[in-house]
Amino acid sequence: MIVTKSRAKNNNMKTILALLIVFFCTSIQASPVLTEEIIAGKWLIIQVGDLKTKDLGLGDDIWEFKNNMFFVSSSGKKIGKPEPYVINNNKIIYGTQPYVVDINIIEFSEKKMTVEVRGGVQILEKINKI
Repeated sequence: MIVTKSRAKNNNMKTILALLIVFFCTSIQASPVLTEEIIAGKWLIIQVGDLKTKDLGLGDDIWEFKNNMFFVSSSGKKIGKPEPYVINNNKIIYGTQPYVVDINIIEFSEKKMTVEVRGGVQILEKINKI
């Protein structure tokens, strides 16, 4: 059987396309669906922008999600009052009007999340479940 150059080129393109599809599908990591049950607990802020928080020596800043309420603490002291929150797709929305804040979830797993809040990126690690 004689294979023409165009047929060989077409077969090569199909092979390359198939390999790209396989690579793309295997490189996607399935993230758990963000629910109130999965987010419940305390989350330690480990990075703000490019800065590791442990290198700053400012103490531990913690977000806590419990009973549909959002708490923030710094060095063991609660900041402000607990705020109600809801999960909407890839966002955590907390506060009451007119002071509502959107936390955009960039990446999420049961142990770690990367978020964007008012233009700043933070990375948090879960330190306990509720």
